[in-house]
Amino acid sequence: MADAGQLDGAVVTIDAMGCQVAIAQKIIDHGADYVLSLKGNQPNLEADVLDYFRAAPAAEIVSTTTLEKGHGRIETRHYRASANVDWIASDRRYPGEPSAFPSFYTSP
Repeated sequence: MADAGQLDGAVVTIDAMGCQVAIAQKIIDHGADYVLSLKGNQPNLEADVLDYFRAAPAAEIVSTTTLEKGHGRIETRHYRASANVDWIASDRRYPGEPSAFPSFYTSP
């Protein structure tokens, strides 16, 4: 982890291996925000997030879709986000002001 102050105001992104509450807390302690990738590394939390987005009221969700062409293929990405994370169990609660946003992509 960087020295205190080096991350002030930054947004730190980490792959699924770094999706841990302790890591998120260190990032917050260093004055930064974070985006952590959640995949199969935490199957219960991943299932909870997907279940929430399947049933969440439309008023709690913002969404967008992008279309990108690159690497010899066309990818469509669907993003949804919600600041309502009160349903996450307290033992898996992340510090700061967390949001959940699953993304899905399709490629022909």
